[in-house]
Amino acid sequence: MSNKIEYVEVSVADLTREQLHYLLNVTYQIPDIAADESMDALHAHLLRITGPISKIKAPDLSGDIPVSAESYTPAPPPFAKSTKQTSRNDPKVTINISLQPEQGGDRPVEVGVNGSMMMLPRGEDIDVPLRYVIALKNAKTTQYSRNPQTGDLTAGDVQLHPFNVVKGGEHLTKEGILRWSQSQDMQAA
Repeated sequence: MSNKIEYVEVSVADLTREQLHYLLNVTYQIPDIAADESMDALHAHLLRITGPISKIKAPDLSGDIPVSAESYTPAPPPFAKSTKQTSRNDPKVTINISLQPEQGGDRPVEVGVNGSMMMLPRGEDIDVPLRYVIALKNAKTTQYSRNPQTGDLTAGDVQLHPFNVVKGGEHLTKEGILRWSQSQDMQAA
């Protein structure tokens, strides 16, 4: 029996229950997805994670791979550990991701760089490789506000997951990022 899972591009509307469960439980590591949730609820979970998309790379579960949700529910991922090796030359930055008052504001933040994911806990000082801090810094959302006097609507970008730099902030300057980027180019050559 092969345990290697192949991924195929599929229309979101054509995802099977097993593919949805696999994406939610394994790929996105959402632990509280019930095995008997409706297809509409499963699609709603996926929409919250991916936003409105029409196609997605989903596992091809047509082979000998077990497809029940219980058979592949993973253990929770280790915090501040990536699923792939990062460069040994990545400087570490100590950050603290703020807890947020809205629902889910105490859940870990998932940050990905080139397919390598990290789960970062909130409210703790953690050492994170620079490439993930840059991705976190660049994660923005647009907030809108209305001027009460004029009624004009203005938009502004804010950080999706606000954080404080505890140590290593010199790596987040333009010069620090450029120096690191150049060292990455030298390694690739």
